[in-house]
Amino acid sequence: MPFRVAITRPEPHGSETAARLGAMGYETVLAPLLVPSSEDGPGPADGIGSIALTSRFAAKVLAAHPAFHHIPVHAVGDATADEARRAGFDRVSSAAGAVDDLFAMLRTAPEPIVHMAGADQRGDLVERLRARGQDAERRAIYRMIPNAAFPAPSEPVDAALLYSPRSAEVFARLATGPAWRGVTLICMSPSVAAPVSATFPTVVAQAPNQDAMIAALRLAREARTPMVDLQGPAARGGTA
Repeated sequence: MPFRVAITRPEPHGSETAARLGAMGYETVLAPLLVPSSEDGPGPADGIGSIALTSRFAAKVLAAHPAFHHIPVHAVGDATADEARRAGFDRVSSAAGAVDDLFAMLRTAPEPIVHMAGADQRGDLVERLRARGQDAERRAIYRMIPNAAFPAPSEPVDAALLYSPRSAEVFARLATGPAWRGVTLICMSPSVAAPVSATFPTVVAQAPNQDAMIAALRLAREARTPMVDLQGPAARGGTA
């Protein structure tokens, strides 16, 4: 019997997670709760020494603004760097790691450094750069908004993956159809589970990363799967 999992991440992350779960035998449903909106634009390009990117969405937004494409980009990881190249930037370097690695790489970056990010971006990269004596600012060039086209699956969903407290709050508002009534929510952290734990069964991952969420999903699937009696009554001395 298929075990159907809703992937609530926005694209392209949702499809990447769906492909990984599909290879593990799960049936997946793309159900992004939040989608990016970039109505305000990135502001002027003049005078920027370098751009820091910690989000693939920010790179996508800047694709439509070629005035920025000559500015050197420092990306947190390879996926974000690849997105920046696809967006049209010709001088891109990757920290190939986490924000701490990007912070170290930015020590010699031309200033001012502009961190192009989402309005809901967490972290203190700009504050750390300023504390180190560098000229830096943050520009919120997109925001994540509730998905007006959130799907209503035709078949019941067994589990859904939730990655942030805000997405959990949106799920609680939008997931009202019959397909969601038996769903178990796999949450990245206790703070993600908090908005939904009173309404839905929840499982919190042992660590705040996708590998731990998939491990929790596996346990949820095993708990839902009936045990198969391989011996049969005759082997136990019973009657058929």
